[in-house]
Amino acid sequence: MTGLHIVRKRDAAPAMDARTDRVLRQLAAMDRAGDAIDQACGHLSNAWDRAAKLRSKIQSGVATFLDTWNAEHPDQTIQHCRGAETNLACARYTHNEQTLCDACRSKRTTS
Repeated sequence: MTGLHIVRKRDAAPAMDARTDRVLRQLAAMDRAGDAIDQACGHLSNAWDRAAKLRSKIQSGVATFLDTWNAEHPDQTIQHCRGAETNLACARYTHNEQTLCDACRSKRTTS
């Protein structure tokens, strides 16, 4: 026959009432939502960085093209239109000596 050992009684974990359980689940959900927002911000930041690099490459390419074109075609130089910021219909570039595209020139004559 084996000897009996006295073992302490385990304390049962206090049972959570429904209200406490609901509050804990809501807190966990808010924490997960915050993590999801942080992750989305990271994705947006990466996309913003890639877009900025692409915009820079495009601007550099346009500048290179204009420099090359203007060097090879001195009689047809391309310039930025002065009305680009104020006229939505602006073509942005022109051969006109007054640096106004047709849309901006017509807008000024009708205004």
